Amino acid sequence: MPKPIYREKETTDYCKGWAHFPCPVAEKSISLTSSAWLYNFLDEVWGFSTYALYNTYGGGGYFMKLDVNSDVSQKIFVELNENSWFDNQTRAVILKFFLNNANANLFVYAKFVDEFPEIAGFLPYSTISVFRLYLHYGQEGNFIMFFELVFLLITLFATINIAYQIHRPQDLFQVSLEYSGHFGTQNELYTCRLLCLCLN
Repeated sequence: MPKPIYREKETTDYCKGWAHFPCPVAEKSISLTSSAWLYNFLDEVWGFSTYALYNTYGGGGYFMKLDVNSDVSQKIFVELNENSWFDNQTRAVILKFFLNNANANLFVYAKFVDEFPEIAGFLPYSTISVFRLYLHYGQEGNFIMFFELVFLLITLFATINIAYQIHRPQDLFQVSLEYSGHFGTQNELYTCRLLCLCLN
């Protein structure tokens, strides 16, 4: 992860087109991007730092929430472009979104970062993560839960068996050496380690 480079950031609120206040009265009612020119601090948007190739960026900034409707989102991009929302002061443009496939129980988190360093140039960066948030969902989830329970019972039995064999009232050192060298014991120990890894 790149080391954060802290610089003084712009935190001023503006009107559309980076114009200074006061804004036209009708701007909020007729503009799709009136909120994009207002700075949002980290604690206001529950933001997290975003790392990319060149720098790490704080959770605050100028945000524009896109609409679910594709036509409206295209109009938002056109309005942002026409009013120079992306200008020579822009250091990064970050696009984040989630996708969900309910049938496959899959979630996708995508992050695309376009960086514009002070030394000029363009650095694209992207990460896409696919994961299952609910493991025990539907028929497949019940199947997974059943085998997890079986694995837990086998591991519990193996752990009790190991503890009993090691602590039998005999020569503990000799029994421990003999038992630990047994092939079945090695499998039981590996199973216990695997369970610990799964629980972590």
